Amino acid sequence: MRHRNSSKKHRLTSERAVARTQAAATWLFVLPFFTAGVAKDAAKIQTAGLVLLALAWVTALRQHPSKTDALRISLTTAVLILLPLAYITFQAWPISTGTARSYDLHAAIFSTTYVTVAIFAVLFYESNLFERILWITASAALWISIAACIASRLTHDLLLVSFSHDVIRLRGTLSEPSAWAPVIPLVVLLAIRRRSWLNLALALTGAVLADSPICFIVLAISLPVYYILTGSRTLRRQLLVASALIIPLAIFFIQTANPSQYLQGSNNLEKAAGRLLSGIRNIETAGKIGHNTRYEDTLAVIQQLRLNGWLTAGAGPGAESTYFPAKYPSVSGNYMPTAFWESILFDFGIIGVTVLGIFMLLAFWRMRDRPDMAAIAVPFLLASLINSAEGSFEYSFVVLGIMLSGFGWSRRSVARSDDHQATQMPVLTAADSA
Repeated sequence: MRHRNSSKKHRLTSERAVARTQAAATWLFVLPFFTAGVAKDAAKIQTAGLVLLALAWVTALRQHPSKTDALRISLTTAVLILLPLAYITFQAWPISTGTARSYDLHAAIFSTTYVTVAIFAVLFYESNLFERILWITASAALWISIAACIASRLTHDLLLVSFSHDVIRLRGTLSEPSAWAPVIPLVVLLAIRRRSWLNLALALTGAVLADSPICFIVLAISLPVYYILTGSRTLRRQLLVASALIIPLAIFFIQTANPSQYLQGSNNLEKAAGRLLSGIRNIETAGKIGHNTRYEDTLAVIQQLRLNGWLTAGAGPGAESTYFPAKYPSVSGNYMPTAFWESILFDFGIIGVTVLGIFMLLAFWRMRDRPDMAAIAVPFLLASLINSAEGSFEYSFVVLGIMLSGFGWSRRSVARSDDHQATQMPVLTAADSA
């Protein structure tokens, strides 16, 4: 009996250690994104921490991965090591613009970053735990950031905010206002799933205070995409019909509205709409009218690829981090790629972007029966297509979503039948509103 009790106690202790290690790894994965604006060396801490936890997971806790999981990590590591070696062998770094040492360093950072994501996805990811920690972190970051923004607007002492376009804007612990683009729709979707109306209001308030057209775009697209993917057939038909009505109206508004009128508006929302319209006009007129720094950066990336003959296969992993600061040292932002697909285009050319697009579409398709995963991955996948704020911290969430859903690595922790109710858009009755 004593031996049996001792064995049971040892098993419980081991299970607690495993659970705590999983939680620690998840915090390490999530926190750097939300502290990019205030914490230094977060990437080094994240990588070192996850590697050490992985070693402890296998050695001290004896949680040996299955053959399939070990193969996934091994293949990912092999591919990400061989890629830089292949570029070095068959296509030398452009050392006339930047140093070979810098290119080697950023290629190593690129490979290490996504090997770390693979280790987290295989060893530590658990759907419910990941959602819970992300929910806690995003909610706390919103509360802190909104409080700081309101205090700054009242006192005119700038604290954890961004002052641009003559407006004090929400930034908080993130690097810039547009970095909230994936976070706000994520909180909105999780708040609806959890029926947390206070946090839903908090997220919408954050969207207004961030005053970022990117945030509004990602929010406006994420919600219908999520429910089209995961909702019932009836809801999907309703959303498709609504989209068929709204999209032509939106196009008509964009084509007929005067950006200057909105830029000179009396409130911040009008000015944000004006900046969005001005950016669209800039694209439509090939840069002759309006202003759009993201479009300018995109053109610069494509121009350099064409001039150097890299359009097909790119310049090599992580090359943009060396090339553009060296090429345009006096230009604000250095014409760096402003979206994940642009970074992949510069690094791996049209071949890389094609592969990325296929895996993104595959990830979206396979999320149809995973509302828990879609609520998190959809905002990050969509935001990465038009924004680069937080850099590799944002892209790590994108790659995680591709690995789990696109590659099919996720372990199903919640049955679709349990989530079916959560995927339906709630309707408030008179009794609820009372």
